Amino acid sequence: MKQFEGQWDEVIRLSDQFTGRRVRVTVLSDDGTAAPSMVNEVRRWLAEGDALEAVPPINVGSNVFGDGLVEKFRKQGLVL
Repeated sequence: MKQFEGQWDEVIRLSDQFTGRRVRVTVLSDDGTAAPSMVNEVRRWLAEGDALEAVPPINVGSNVFGDGLVEKFRKQGLVL
């Protein structure tokens, strides 16, 4: 999947590359900023998960992955 970004007149110059292809057009705000895409949000979330410190379980019933997620969400103010 390729992504192109720019003013419409800049992108339309590449239209021959899109012939016969499915495309998606997202109109960004006038100031050039937009909400991060889902892909970028997932990448950011995974990077945050990689940064979590691994703590060995204290008891056998502990789930390191689950406990890490709970701690991550707790830091964001969510209650599970």
